[in-house]
Amino acid sequence: MVSDKYQVRAKGKINEITRQPIKGRKRGGGIRVGEMERDALIAHGATWNVNDRLFHSSDFHTARMCKRCCQIIGVAPTQRSEEDKKSGKAGRYVCRICGQEDEIISVHVPYVLYYMLCELMSMGIRLDLSAVSGV
Repeated sequence: MVSDKYQVRAKGKINEITRQPIKGRKRGGGIRVGEMERDALIAHGATWNVNDRLFHSSDFHTARMCKRCCQIIGVAPTQRSEEDKKSGKAGRYVCRICGQEDEIISVHVPYVLYYMLCELMSMGIRLDLSAVSGV
């Protein structure tokens, strides 16, 4: 009977759009941590557990960010030259907003944040992430 009731899993099915775990035991989903569970874990001092459940086990994503204009969405890979292809150099990134190549950094963000930024940029809303990045 216990095997019918548990919902815990390390990896499994995810939503294609948001990359979040699906809910529901019948569909192979896992337990989703809600606001009340999060608040209880924080109150007990289990912040590492909250970070692990809500970020690393859920929808960890590495994105590129421009340090000058504090944007994630505007960063795009540049075209590699023939010399770079022959020498095996990795591609470089450039910010489409300010044109910088040297100030591109990698940041770890939840994929839901990245998805929300894409949606907001498509509506013409630009968010400044300087407070989040510590730049």
